[in-house]
Amino acid sequence: MESDNIPRYCFLIGQFIIQFENNKDQEHYKEVNKKFLDSIIADPKLNNFPYINPRLILMLCYGLIVFPKDYWQQISKIDYNSLSKEIIQKSNERGKQIYDVEKLFDYINSKNCDTECLIRRLRNSIAHARVQYDEKLNQFVFKDENQRNKNDFFEARITISNLSIILTGIGKYFSNVQK
Repeated sequence: MESDNIPRYCFLIGQFIIQFENNKDQEHYKEVNKKFLDSIIADPKLNNFPYINPRLILMLCYGLIVFPKDYWQQISKIDYNSLSKEIIQKSNERGKQIYDVEKLFDYINSKNCDTECLIRRLRNSIAHARVQYDEKLNQFVFKDENQRNKNDFFEARITISNLSIILTGIGKYFSNVQK
């Protein structure tokens, strides 16, 4: 497998899991789910395992944002306007009317930034393990700090729902540009 296809496969696997989770109450899916879980989990209490959870979202973040670092850093290859449009379209499809990707975040003591800046800040935060999950608020907190300039820092909260919108938009973007 070529490494530049990893984000595409990550996106497809994520979409498969989301589709499975959204349909798992249908009879066919119940049967497949039971066979799957019975084959790997000995404890029946875990049979209501939620496929969409903060750990899955972080894995998708890694595969779609951190892993393709070289791709993200080759600015000439990325059309951030198209990427923003993918994310905004996904947001609008899910009933959240936004016009700027940065509106999906709640900023904490830091400035809003455009899509290019957000991708870089998210990538740094995830790659350097400066991500926390707040179970009470059902939100991730991403932190990034410029080691050379302590006044240049980023801290923002985002719900799982909003982060999944961003990841879906990124995944669709990768799928479209890699055809």
